[in-house]
Amino acid sequence: MDGAESERLASREVGKKTWDGPTFSHARPPRNLIHADMRTFLSE
Repeated sequence: MDGAESERLASREVGKKTWDGPTFSHARPPRNLIHADMRTFLSE
């Protein structure tokens, strides 16, 4: 798996956690928050 593919998988997982979760169901977080979440997800 190359970096781009893993990043797509990570963004899809983060998307499920944030967009479909209660916190962000009605509001979109700023882009820098999305990137921070992706870094956290990728480092786990």
